[in-house]
Amino acid sequence: MGFIVVYRGAGTGSGWDELSTLSDAVHLVEQLRNDRGVTEARIFRADEVPFDFRPYFRVEIDAVSSGLPKPTRVRTDRVAAPDDAASVDLPGSASNADAGRSGPRGLFGR
Repeated sequence: MGFIVVYRGAGTGSGWDELSTLSDAVHLVEQLRNDRGVTEARIFRADEVPFDFRPYFRVEIDAVSSGLPKPTRVRTDRVAAPDDAASVDLPGSASNADAGRSGPRGLFGR
């Protein structure tokens, strides 16, 4: 962990210094105040933040030049609950083909 001293003074301008220990940072603030007349100094603790570079790929198709229709969004905000599944009739499903038979009907009816 390191420390950063940020300071602003009338004659010295603004600046910052990175130091390895807190005692070095305090010593610098004292030196800035006593030798250069800096009255605005702050000490910050600098912890490294781990991060990682990952490849990112993005595919874009120009719909105008390719003649393809614009992509549409599929609604995923409503999903049939298990209780509602019996009342759902899909074209070509077993329940639709066996409409004359008695017994359970719906998505998973046999």
